[in-house]
Amino acid sequence: MTIGFTLLLIINTQALPINNTIYPTQSQCEHQIDAMKDIQPKYEIVCGEVRRNT
Repeated sequence: MTIGFTLLLIINTQALPINNTIYPTQSQCEHQIDAMKDIQPKYEIVCGEVRRNT
């Protein structure tokens, strides 16, 4: 079950969470990436699914 999306920073081959914020939709997460591109243009940031195992 997907509960939301979080921001991940790609470093080499690892994806590291940027913070603990979980966005309810992928589009909200991607909007946050767009807002951050001016601040951190040299880093690759993607949205990753946050899942809960039930």
